[in-house]
Amino acid sequence: WYPFQWYVRNMESDGQLRFTCFKDEDDEGWNPSCNSLDRKPKSGEFRPSSLVIASNHINNLDAELVDYEKTGPFHSLLWYPETYRRPSESRQDEEWKDEFRMDLKFFQNTVTSKDAWHSILSYWIFRDLDKDWFTGDYYSFSR
Repeated sequence: WYPFQWYVRNMESDGQLRFTCFKDEDDEGWNPSCNSLDRKPKSGEFRPSSLVIASNHINNLDAELVDYEKTGPFHSLLWYPETYRRPSESRQDEEWKDEFRMDLKFFQNTVTSKDAWHSILSYWIFRDLDKDWFTGDYYSFSR
């Protein structure tokens, strides 16, 4: 959910928003209770009026989501393409002089490349990407 969680961090700290169940079923630390919603919360317990659920978590929640209206799917770009970075760079293993030299050469090659400019403008104007980046699909549910 990063960076989404970071952008709404103040709402989370104010108690308006709660994030739970960040792992998939086959991930280490998976909690089976994340696979269902509490339909009858105890007195004083948090009962959400709205939910944002990752698309890979809604399949087993049909019965729990009957009282909610589903909207989506929404597609979120979780991280931007890093095409501005030198391919296969390893900054922690490079001397600063070598790093600077290789960065300068990469920048020079990029600035003079017709294909690089086409790729840059296609992304900035039309958001065209050569490959899928770090994305996530999710649905919104409201009671």
